[in-house]
Amino acid sequence: MLREKSLWEMLEERDVNVKRALLIMKGNEEAYKQFLAEFFEDPDFVKLGRAIGARETQKAFAYAHGLKGMSANLGLDGIYGKLDLLVEILRSAKLEGAQEIYDAVMEECDRIAELF
Repeated sequence: MLREKSLWEMLEERDVNVKRALLIMKGNEEAYKQFLAEFFEDPDFVKLGRAIGARETQKAFAYAHGLKGMSANLGLDGIYGKLDLLVEILRSAKLEGAQEIYDAVMEECDRIAELF
């Protein structure tokens, strides 16, 4: 009989460092799941997209930087890497490539959020 994959295994397959995040959460799995679910509903994702669309690089930088920090704490390594690229683009007050990276971030978020 085949064993079903656990949520943790499915998250790991999606480039989530569950072990590191659970260390940060002091092993509290329920709190970790709650924080993950809340992360994907964070209104700053919408605000980031709007700021990029409106060419407001300073606002976009602030949203991207905050989301980057949260993604690091939650072990969302794939999302963190993309947000790190976006932060560096926005830090230089440029937008070239920003929309594409934002779209990639959102796709990655959707891939993980579908597990909840």
